[in-house]
Amino acid sequence: NQRKLIEKITAWIQGTLQTKLLDEGENNVGLERRVEEVVKRLNFHSEDVWIIGIRGIGGIGKTTLAKAYNRSLHLFKACSFIENVREESKSEGLVQLQKQLIEDISKRIT
Repeated sequence: NQRKLIEKITAWIQGTLQTKLLDEGENNVGLERRVEEVVKRLNFHSEDVWIIGIRGIGGIGKTTLAKAYNRSLHLFKACSFIENVREESKSEGLVQLQKQLIEDISKRIT
């Protein structure tokens, strides 16, 4: 049905416009190859739900690596990027982070 198709396209566009893109910054020397490797390993044709976590000591480029999702954002039905989880969970609590996750992904699914 053409009406349903138009509604789906409209919902997708609205979700895309509401998605918060991440600033990749300018000082990413040496990380481009790693970012490309991560993007290559993602199976965009899978129907499975994926959660990707990146952890490690400060200053090794975790956030910059995660920001590569901007380049592939259009391939996902929904996504969320939550940074500084340790700090945010201490100040706002885990429930607030869960709410953010649900809010982010529901914007694009509906």
